[in-house]
Amino acid sequence: MKKIFLYIIAISNFLVSCSVNDWLTVQPEDTLSKDEMFESKQGFYDALFGVYTLTRDNYDHNGRLMSEFIEHLAAQWEVTSGTINESIKFHEYSLLDGQISSTFGAQYKPIANLNLMLEYLETQDFLSDEDYKLIKAECLGLRAWLHFDLIRLWGPIPSKVNTTKKYLPYVTVLGYERNLAIGYNEYMQLLQSDINEAEQIFNNYPTHKTFRLGKWGVLALQSRINLWLGNKEAALGYANTILDFVKTDSDETFKLGALDNIGIEDYRFNREHLFGIHVDFETTLFNNQLYNNTAYLNELYEYSGSDIRLELWEDRKVTGLAEPAKNPLKYTGQEGSVPIIRLSEIYLIAMECGDLTKANELYEEFAESRGIGFVEITSISQLNEILLKEYRKEFIGEGVLFYYYKRNDVSRIPRNPEVCNDDCYVLPLPRKEIDVNG
Repeated sequence: MKKIFLYIIAISNFLVSCSVNDWLTVQPEDTLSKDEMFESKQGFYDALFGVYTLTRDNYDHNGRLMSEFIEHLAAQWEVTSGTINESIKFHEYSLLDGQISSTFGAQYKPIANLNLMLEYLETQDFLSDEDYKLIKAECLGLRAWLHFDLIRLWGPIPSKVNTTKKYLPYVTVLGYERNLAIGYNEYMQLLQSDINEAEQIFNNYPTHKTFRLGKWGVLALQSRINLWLGNKEAALGYANTILDFVKTDSDETFKLGALDNIGIEDYRFNREHLFGIHVDFETTLFNNQLYNNTAYLNELYEYSGSDIRLELWEDRKVTGLAEPAKNPLKYTGQEGSVPIIRLSEIYLIAMECGDLTKANELYEEFAESRGIGFVEITSISQLNEILLKEYRKEFIGEGVLFYYYKRNDVSRIPRNPEVCNDDCYVLPLPRKEIDVNG
């Protein structure tokens, strides 16, 4: 009998720490004891900023769950024969335990730190009611987000849940004790409890937080989570709340990117970021080994001379290539954030979950922003074809497409000849996380 478990090995006496002004460039060696850290309001916010720093292992512009590992799973990049990236593309997980283990561990490390913060948050007596609630909401929202991506990778295809199987631990306390895996339904209930409480608090504090999780990021995650669970009505409701705000907000806090953005080197369409994490793109350069052949990109963008997304690529500056190739401009240019969830995804979710009249209205707006011709959608099958095309075009280097394929149980991933099933879509646990008992 196999018992799957996880030890949260957090360094209980230490947290990544820094000042508010310097948190974006925190150094790992800057540490304080946990008692010192949580003796002031400033300490709580410093610790929270440190959590964002920990997430960068998986979510910065070279992160495993942003542009690297997960994008190779979705066949988003060209790969060289005989390399580890080819093994990732073909889902040869038996050869990838190191990659899988690193991704898994880096996902649980910030969760451990969030749990430590939440523990200390309940014992302090100096925070204002507003600060207490805002810190709690941000911690709960982040904990839900990190756990959600864990279950999206190591959990089942949504339409194939085994209700008797124990999948993963949902970790809510800090310690060295064993955290046993739990069933899918219990896991998702705990996740929804976290994100729902975060939403309830943030509804009273709607100000957008650049580079951090706030109200609009939580609502966007709610839409994404509910779509994963098959709750299309709820997913649409959250998407519409965001879209209604976008259309009535005179400050234009959020706005679909357009050709003008590219002209000012805003290649990531920063005002689309409902939730993003800051990265200094000049200090840490994007991996130029991630590229696509020019011929493939022309085909992907349907030989359109007007699709602005084709402008988000530059000729690859490497000699001796067999054929012309391009690197993405996405993670160069203006300072800003890597997108965890963008407004464009909310448009696509609302198109998928609403009726065809609404889908056409949204698609016309989306198509205009991207410089592509609008074609009226007259059937669900046509809608699904358009959604697949747009997910492939829109989110290169953002860690979105693999989840789209998995949610829809796509049997053949474009650019990958293998047939995909559970062996493709469900990552195995790291070997060190499995204890085999007789």
